[in-house]
Amino acid sequence: MKLNADISKLPEKYICNEEEYYLDPVRKALFRATPEETIRQNIVAMLLENNVPGDMIDISAPLSQYGIQCRYKADVLIGGYCEEEECGVPAVIIKCKSPDKAVSASDIKTLLKYADELGTDYAAVTNGDVCRYFHYSPEKKQFELINEFPSYEELISNGLTLHDPVKVPDRIPFNKLNSDGTQAYIGQDIGEDTPEEMQTALINLWECLLDENYILPAGEYGIFKVIKDLGVRICSYGNASGGLFEGPYRSFLIEYKGSAQIVSLGLSTYYTYACPDIIETVIAVAVDNADESHHSLELVADDNLICESNSVKFYHSGKISIGNIGSGKSDELRSFVDQQCPELIDGKRFYLGELKNDRLWHLSDDDVSKVVENLISYALVRDEYRWYVKGKRKMEI
Repeated sequence: MKLNADISKLPEKYICNEEEYYLDPVRKALFRATPEETIRQNIVAMLLENNVPGDMIDISAPLSQYGIQCRYKADVLIGGYCEEEECGVPAVIIKCKSPDKAVSASDIKTLLKYADELGTDYAAVTNGDVCRYFHYSPEKKQFELINEFPSYEELISNGLTLHDPVKVPDRIPFNKLNSDGTQAYIGQDIGEDTPEEMQTALINLWECLLDENYILPAGEYGIFKVIKDLGVRICSYGNASGGLFEGPYRSFLIEYKGSAQIVSLGLSTYYTYACPDIIETVIAVAVDNADESHHSLELVADDNLICESNSVKFYHSGKISIGNIGSGKSDELRSFVDQQCPELIDGKRFYLGELKNDRLWHLSDDDVSKVVENLISYALVRDEYRWYVKGKRKMEI
């Protein structure tokens, strides 16, 4: 297995804020198409083509995660699964350099130093043109130059195995959504104090978002376009009040006003500092673009959903925080929404759709995709309003 550059293997590029970005196939995220990132993406593409599992590739990995006290990041780590420790263990470390920079003796020295500390059997450094491969010789107790890497199976043959992905459990049947079998969600993703009938609907929605057997179809959705359903990602997002949300999100690569970005939907427990003992549920919409990643919308289900006999209606009050500026004005936000999505305005509230609560929901269902469309559209316009307020504040200063 060689790591020479092959431009035909690079992932697709997308325009984000007038710059080119790659959609990383492992991290499922957008990264600026710098010369060094081009080499990194080329290596990842070739590793995947050579049957290296995506979940065994770690990109831009801080070595501190592996117990090494330093700030160094490995461009690419290839790992195997250690059954004894029940975790992934690095077997190969790869350093990527920009094509206009030579592979130096200093680069090799640093690479092999960290390969030794990690305990990897193999290491490599490349600028896309020049590639140097190394294998640790137990007899000579040092790394030796080799011509290329062996197959992935051989790379991990020293006590490591292929990792069998965890089987995703089947969805809970609709008639059992309010049974004891759903208790694992309560307190974890669904608030303990959320009304029971709403808990049932939110579990249905959450399992719908986590179900990768169904996708949100690509195509035009009002003010934005869905390029690709990215499936479930593990993400971490902050909000305007300094809170941190970590866990699984359902993510979509979209195009909005000529710029690609990733939007993600997730559910989480929620409480306020004023009432820390009351645990509710929030439906969050996060936005990743070239400028920042954050929650654009945190819809507190307890306050904004209406559960009737066989339907759930999604509303939002219009409450909005704008970083250290404080709260925005609902009337101003309403004016922004009215310009692009007037159908979302319902008096003083924002109406985000309705789902019949008589079946399991799937992303491919027309009514479900409409609610997702409305949530994303509303989140995108909220961000535009935030930029407007921030710009206005700068002019006043």
